[in-house]
Amino acid sequence: MHITDKCTLVLCAIPEHRRAVAEMSRVLRPGGRLLLLDHVPSASSPYASSSSSSRA
Repeated sequence: MHITDKCTLVLCAIPEHRRAVAEMSRVLRPGGRLLLLDHVPSASSPYASSSSSSRA
């Protein structure tokens, strides 16, 4: 059974967001998916949005 978990509008409130995403990924079942949605652009690939390039 494949499970999909989602995390919405929360990473901006977590100081150690990389650690949080790593933990979310760690607890997924094999073959599971993690869907992230937040209102701030990512600065790291492969998750970078086109809007992140406009930051100064």
